[in-house]
Parts: sequence; structure tokens; C-alpha cells
Amino acid sequence: MDKSNQLLALKNSAIAKKQDANNRVKSALEQMQQHEIPINFQSVARCASVSKSWLYKQTNIANQIKSLRTKSGKINRSLSNAKQMARKNAKIDALEQRVRSLALENKDLKQQVEVIYSELHKHVSDVEI
Repeated sequence: MDKSNQLLALKNSAIAKKQDANNRVKSALEQMQQHEIPINFQSVARCASVSKSWLYKQTNIANQIKSLRTKSGKINRSLSNAKQMARKNAKIDALEQRVRSLALENKDLKQQVEVIYSELHKHVSDVEI
């Protein structure tokens, strides 16, 4: 192989490698959006098996990630807030139920104490006579 063929093969290989990386990033972004995974440079790099520095160097991809990062952050925050509110409401309901059951238990115990006191009073009265 002469030098010009080697250079041509090397250029073709670099182009194919770049295209493959672009396809992996595109696929990763689609999957991340579909599964509502937070989008940022770190997560995209990990998911697409590329380096963060490579992502930053590809201006069109970097701009796309920045745009999606802002959108996914808002979606995730609103979903996160909704989930937090649902958890808080469930916890409040559980605590209210616990308060109700403790109030009933307290009422039963007070009645038992009254019964015991009355029996004690009868017993003390019988002993004194």
C-alpha cells in the first residue's frame, strides 16, 4: 500500500468512527428522552460511550445537549415535585391513621383505668368494713 492509499484509508476510518459516535449519541439522546433520564454531558457521554470532551467539541451535539438539559431538568423537577408531594401526602395519611388508632387506644385505656379504680374502691371499702 502506498502512502496516499494509507492516508485515504485513515481518513475513511476517521470519518466512519465519527459517524458511529454521532449515531451512538443520537440513539442515547432518544433513549434518555424516552425513559425520562436526566440529560447532561456526563450522562450522555456514559450512555453513548464517548468522552465528554468529544461532546463539547461537537458544537451541534453540545447545543442539542444544552437545550435538552434545560428541558429535561424542568420535566424532572416537576415530576420530582409531584412524587415528593405524593410521598408527603401518603405519609400524612399514615400519620393521621396512626393518631386515630392511638386516640382509640387511649380511650380504651382510660376506660380500663376507670374500671380498675372502681374495683379498687369497692375492694378498699369491703376491707374497711
